[in-house]
Amino acid sequence: MLISGLYGRLKNMDETRFNALKRDGEAAGVTVAVPPKDVAPPGAAVRISCEVLSRKQPSLTITHPVCAWADGNTSALVAEMTFGTANADLDLKSAARTTLQVRSETVKAIK
Repeated sequence: MLISGLYGRLKNMDETRFNALKRDGEAAGVTVAVPPKDVAPPGAAVRISCEVLSRKQPSLTITHPVCAWADGNTSALVAEMTFGTANADLDLKSAARTTLQVRSETVKAIK
């Protein structure tokens, strides 16, 4: 699992989310297999957007989901690359639920 995020004051959450996914999809050796779209798990406190990327390595290609969130103060990408997600029937709702779990475990109030 790869988590890449930031915190600060974010004014346009939709643009922040989609720009993060766009940049990830433009990396060298990456092809967007499923373009970004909003995936709304029940009870989600924030909007989650997900896409599917294929990454070419010298000896194999890995296909995996990437999801992003952006709220008023935090934004992050979560890429889940496991044996179960690589080259499988990818479930973006499941990837979005994992992203929400990562968010709940990583975003804490500053004391």
